Amino acid sequence: MKAHTNHFFTVNIDGKDYPAALTNGALLRFAETAGHELGEPGGSPLRDNLILVHACCVSGAERRGEKFPLSLMEFADATSPSDLAAFADAMSALSSGRGEDDTSGEDDTSGDAKKKPTES
Repeated sequence: MKAHTNHFFTVNIDGKDYPAALTNGALLRFAETAGHELGEPGGSPLRDNLILVHACCVSGAERRGEKFPLSLMEFADATSPSDLAAFADAMSALSSGRGEDDTSGEDDTSGDAKKKPTES
């Protein structure tokens, strides 16, 4: 996974790159699916991480006006624990500002709901 300086990152599943975005929509999808808010005690770390990454992939596709093609279970079947570790690294880079340089000149302050993330 590759993090960018905005809230977008890339998730590679079976050799195909998918845009993912940590957005409020992703957090709402997480809460609806997991049955609790992110960070609340009582969840399963593996299950919560899978749900969060999937929610970010769905959100990234939505931001591009597309549909993410994998259900949560299909996503889980197509990923491994090392993929989740890479996601954690990407999220850490996003939160600390250590993401890849975003040379597109775009930022996410315009409110454009269909803005495409920086391609890498």
